[in-house]
Amino acid sequence: MSENEHFWTDVERWPDFRELMAIRRRFVTLVLTILGGTTLLFLGLASVAEDFYGRLFIGGISVGFFLALVYLTIVVALAFAFLHRSSSQWDPLEQRLSERIELAFSQHTGDEASEPTGERS
Repeated sequence: MSENEHFWTDVERWPDFRELMAIRRRFVTLVLTILGGTTLLFLGLASVAEDFYGRLFIGGISVGFFLALVYLTIVVALAFAFLHRSSSQWDPLEQRLSERIELAFSQHTGDEASEPTGERS
């Protein structure tokens, strides 16, 4: 392993880095659970309740079309929740971590001008 690989391995062990990854992982798991559940429900109902999906609902709109709009609304809401969570919670953590990495990398290499690229060689 090169010196840079050792450096990045050490960064992955930092509590701040682990906290950021854990927070993201929990959010993504929640979103995937919601999205997967609604997808399975939508497709499951479509496969067993064809007559139900064809019924007219509000103003001549079928139940299937209405549920597709609800599904689309859930997807858009989850996307906006991701954007909000990213800018309000993850970005400040990423900024702190980035500053700490830059400082540690410059101390690690002994060169104040060098910056980590975030890439492993």
